[in-house]
Amino acid sequence: MIFEHQTAAKPFVDLYLGSAHTVQLYWESVGEKIGLPSMIAITERADSEAGFCLSGHALTAFSKELAKLSKYWAQTNQPHARSPHHSKVMSELIAALSDESFNNAILMIC
Repeated sequence: MIFEHQTAAKPFVDLYLGSAHTVQLYWESVGEKIGLPSMIAITERADSEAGFCLSGHALTAFSKELAKLSKYWAQTNQPHARSPHHSKVMSELIAALSDESFNNAILMIC
């Protein structure tokens, strides 16, 4: 979920990444392989009491990692890396985080 600002009651973007297994397969394992530190810890942090929340510089860094992950998916020959659902989620996340109106946004993965 992406909230436009810290006090927003409803998320502006609400996307389903998938089960913990799916997130590990499509996001974390590739993140580990190509050196994306935010991607590696999605399920661990999402399952923690504090949750997986990013804003400010951390959200900017995550957005850059998303672009690298998307590029990896586009260039890979691994069939499972080309899931249409995950490609769509990735594109929507990148588009939302590229919007300048999200300068004060908060990303929450739960």
